[in-house]
This record gives sequence, C-alpha cells and structure tokens, in this order.
Amino acid sequence: MQISTITLITSLLLSINSVVALDVSKKENDGVHVIKWKISHAPKEYFEHTANEFKKRIEERTEGRVRVEIESELFDKVNHDFQAQVDAVRSNKIQVSQVYLSQLYDVQPDFKVLNLPFIFKNNLHVDKVVDGVIGKKLLANMKDDQIEGMSYTYSGGFINVVSIEPLKTVEDFHKLAYRSFSGEISSLAQSAMKTNFTNEYIKNRNGTYDYMTIDKMLEKGLITAGDATSNDARWATNIPKNNQAKFLTKTEHFVLFTTLIINKKFMAGLSLKDREIVRTTAKEVSKIERDYVVRDGLKAERQLAKAGVIVSSFPIKERVKLKKIMIKEIYPKVESQVSEGLIIDVRDAYSPKIYKPKLITEN
Repeated sequence: MQISTITLITSLLLSINSVVALDVSKKENDGVHVIKWKISHAPKEYFEHTANEFKKRIEERTEGRVRVEIESELFDKVNHDFQAQVDAVRSNKIQVSQVYLSQLYDVQPDFKVLNLPFIFKNNLHVDKVVDGVIGKKLLANMKDDQIEGMSYTYSGGFINVVSIEPLKTVEDFHKLAYRSFSGEISSLAQSAMKTNFTNEYIKNRNGTYDYMTIDKMLEKGLITAGDATSNDARWATNIPKNNQAKFLTKTEHFVLFTTLIINKKFMAGLSLKDREIVRTTAKEVSKIERDYVVRDGLKAERQLAKAGVIVSSFPIKERVKLKKIMIKEIYPKVESQVSEGLIIDVRDAYSPKIYKPKLITEN
C-alpha cells in the first residue's frame, strides 16, 4: 500500500513537471513567427543572396520575434511549375517567395505594362517606377485575398539575345529558331519579330511538357538563338562547340521582373510594428538584388568576352526599327487591357518633359 502511494505521488510529480515544462516551452515560443522562404527558380544565386540578406535584417530588427527559414532547393526543378509556387504562398504552405510578374496578371493586369518591350530606358528608369508611386500603386491594387505583393526584383534584368550566328539587322530575327520566355507579352514580342519561336516548355507526344533551359535547347539543336539575361548567356556559351552560342547581342528589349510576395494571413498574425519591418526590409533587399544583378551582368559580359564570345550592342538604327515595330504591334493590344494612361506614365516617369502623344501608336 505504501509503495503504491509513493508510486502514485511520484507519477503525479512527474506529470506536474511535464506540464510545467510544456508550458515554459510554449511561453518561450509565444510571439515567434517563422517565415518559410523557398527559392522559386533560377538563377538561384541571385535569390539566395536576397533571401539571406532578408533573413539577417528581419531577425535583427524584430529581435527574434520573426525567424526566417530558407530552402534553397528549387520548388519544382523537374517541371518548373511556377504557378504551383504562387499557390504554395496562397495556401500558407510557405510564406514568402519571388515569382514572375506574369504569374500575377490575373490579379493585377497592370503588371503587363512593366513587361512591355522598350518601356524602360535604363535601370534608373526602372527604380523610378517600381520604387515610386506607380510601383506602390500596382502592388496595393492586386486583387488577391491571400497574397500581398511587397516589392520588385530582377530575374536577370534587361533581356538580350544569345545566338549561334551574328545578329545585325531586324531581318536577321526572321531566320532564327528562337527560345523566348513564356508569357503573353513574350509571345506577342516574338510574333512582332517574326521569329520561329518556342518558349521554355517543349510539348511531348503524350501531351505533357518538359522544361528546358536555353543551353539544353541549343545543345539539342532545337534553337539557334534566344532571349537571355547575362547569366543565361554564361550557360548558353558553355556547351559543346557545334551548338554553342557565340554571340551576345545587347538589344535590351525588355526587363525580366520578379516580385516578392507574402501570405496575407501570416502578415495579419504579426504586430503592426513587425509588419512594417517586413515590408520595409523587402523593399530594401529587392533594391540590393537589382543592383547586384546589374553588377553581375557587367561581370558576365567581361567573362564572356574573355572566353571568346562576341559581345556587342545591336546597331542603333536597327534597335530603333525594332522598337517601332514592337510598339506598333504590341502596345495597342495591351493598352486596352490595363489602366488608362498607365503605359505613358511608366514610359515617361524617367523623363517627364518629353512629348506625350495622345495615342501610343503615334510613337
């Protein structure tokens, strides 16, 4: 009887200690919010750089109230289902990621304007728009109950052309088997350029699609040229010589944007102070990334030239011709789908004194 009583008391004491321990643990974890950031797509090194800087600043500024966990393994490195990445943020499976602007056209059609060819003059023009009133308004007016857009990043910045043969005139585009990026604006651009184009998804006989990077498509002889960031050009020139891209022509015909998104439910669970910290930090690291991408692009061009790749600007006369073709063919189609006057506002944000025609097609 005495042994049973002692055993019972001991069990009760152990139970109490366990409950106390659990309660202490719970209190220690109270107020700690974890942001899971999963890298969406290549170039992984750019996004890792951004994510790590975000983590460092967030954890310091919130004094541990918000923790950031980064998963560098690409979300879907086989099929590259970029839309699944957006859905993962919507469902709060992950809280933050960078996604292509084109993946958000359904909730913010005005993003199409930022992807228009020749809408931006240079990187300073980009900064003026995306960090200014226009960029903030576009993010604030996203019609999505589950995700919030916080800032704009580059997925390589200005787009040029890598090719096996030299590209000297607009007519040279007509002879190319060309890989463009997927998306409505890219397809319109390739139609205007009259290339024989495909995007990064190759359809199989069974109806499924395989994702292929530009270097793989060149290596298999599926294309002779393609849209490329400077980082892409590194891949395209580092393959067997028969199909190796030997030319990087700086057309700078459009900018490849990504945007930093976060789950709204997660944000609602943060204090007002921490929400502001997250939003401010997102903008800061996005600007850091854009600057980093620009510097890396210049570095890539020097490396390519040293390796024997011909790096050159598209002749000014031909670039003007290409710009006129794209504006005439593409802008009117997009103008009817976006907010009135937005195209002109974006185009003129950097140089407000230039003449504003009534119609885009008057350019």
